[in-house]
Amino acid sequence: MKKAKIYHAYPPNFDCQDIPDSNYQEIAEVVYEHDIVDDAQINIVLDYVYAVSQNVTDNWCDGIGVTPLNNREHSRSTSTGDVIEIDGGKYRCEWIGWKKIN
Repeated sequence: MKKAKIYHAYPPNFDCQDIPDSNYQEIAEVVYEHDIVDDAQINIVLDYVYAVSQNVTDNWCDGIGVTPLNNREHSRSTSTGDVIEIDGGKYRCEWIGWKKIN
């Protein structure tokens, strides 16, 4: 079972600046099934995890394949400046797309 980790910036980092790791809190893990062999597939997984972590009609922490690691009542949607980790690589959500930060 493959899992991606979601980190939210506190305070939020909506302008996508480089900030210290200490400003991020691990929020949840999300199960995904894609095999990653190239950058295109990494983007598919990143987009999937981002979509899963949105409060559209219900709290996303209650979704299938999501393991919340904090108080699910206060989980905001993943947004610009937040980070998703896949296979040890960390990617920051930008205004358009993703930026590898490690």
